[in-house]
Amino acid sequence: MPNIIFEKRLEADPRKDTNIYKLKAPRVNEALLLQSARRFGLAGDRRVGQLVLEPHEIGYTEGSFTLTLGKRSGAIRFMDMMKFQLDDGKTNIRMSDENAIKTAKEFIRKYDLASLRECKPLRVTRLRVGTLKVGARRAQERVIDVGVLFQRFVDGLPVFGPGGKMMVYLDKNRDLIGVDRVWRDISSVSRPVLKRELHTPEWAESSLKRSLARSTSPKIRVKEMQFGYFEGGICDIQRTMQPAYVMPLRLHAAEDKMVMRSLHVIPAAERPVGRIMPRKQRRATEPVRR
Repeated sequence: MPNIIFEKRLEADPRKDTNIYKLKAPRVNEALLLQSARRFGLAGDRRVGQLVLEPHEIGYTEGSFTLTLGKRSGAIRFMDMMKFQLDDGKTNIRMSDENAIKTAKEFIRKYDLASLRECKPLRVTRLRVGTLKVGARRAQERVIDVGVLFQRFVDGLPVFGPGGKMMVYLDKNRDLIGVDRVWRDISSVSRPVLKRELHTPEWAESSLKRSLARSTSPKIRVKEMQFGYFEGGICDIQRTMQPAYVMPLRLHAAEDKMVMRSLHVIPAAERPVGRIMPRKQRRATEPVRR
């Protein structure tokens, strides 16, 4: 059994009355794609732009703009490729976190990307470039775009996982140059879950230990335990959102020379709807030759 180290435990019981939600199945098609393009101010017309069909997404290109929708999740990615992460050699954006967040929220409201009640700023990022002249001792650093990352909140609880996130990118003129959004629409309440119907954090720890009992990693570090909802990534099919315990892991091997990141998610409700993490696949065995 591996040595499982909990670096940070929940200091207080996080449980509260929650819900298990049904999520809308994304209906991603050409009509929706063109409608979304028009929402971002494009012509949204096949005679003007070009459609791109991929196995897991559908895209539309018009001039320097690209828009893609994820077929499995309904995820949105919108970019101005003439401005996104491109350096003109002189731009240096000086924008405070407060102004960046305020501007990003204005675009979220303008393009109806999410309810602002569900949006909480997680952090503000800045893409920096540096130049070093011959003979200089220090490089000159500039900021060429600003990104605001939002985390989703439902029932006052954070949504963890690769989904439930939205990144809004801004240029020097505070114009929108990109959006990355994985934010599934809620259809209805499947059923309410009272606090007394939720497992405790101690139960979640024990469940994690049972799941990892046969792991080949000699040491596993649990960075922290988080309680909230869980939303999958762009290519994940998800029809239910439910309360869960989410634990980021570090799996160590080769005397700590190799470290792999992972995520362990356990439904918190005593009667969850399905599973969040896939079942372990049985290893195929070669038949015995006689």
